[in-house]
Amino acid sequence: MKFLFLCVFIIFNMLIANSVTSEICGDDPLCSAIDHLHNRISSMEQPVWQKSLQKSSWKRCDEGKCSCEPPKISGTVDCWGKFHKLDRIPEDQIIPLNVEILDLGNNHIPHLNPN
Repeated sequence: MKFLFLCVFIIFNMLIANSVTSEICGDDPLCSAIDHLHNRISSMEQPVWQKSLQKSSWKRCDEGKCSCEPPKISGTVDCWGKFHKLDRIPEDQIIPLNVEILDLGNNHIPHLNPN
């Protein structure tokens, strides 16, 4: 059992260091399961955006790093047009609850918090 734990620990650290899991894991189901676990844990480490129903939420949304167009136009929050190298969710970004499209486009965010 200790050997199995040590193997899992080593593989997990390799996945974190390399982030190229398909080359490391191949068809190994244990490695793939560890990779899946790593992705879930990493997504939980990402901040959760502040959500707002206030009338000023679209104006406050546009004050952040993302571009925001209210529902009368398109209801879009665009988080890649201004900052193509975004690697983390901007913690101070306000997201209106009535957003219709959340565009993360071409960025470097590896994981998203499901909340």
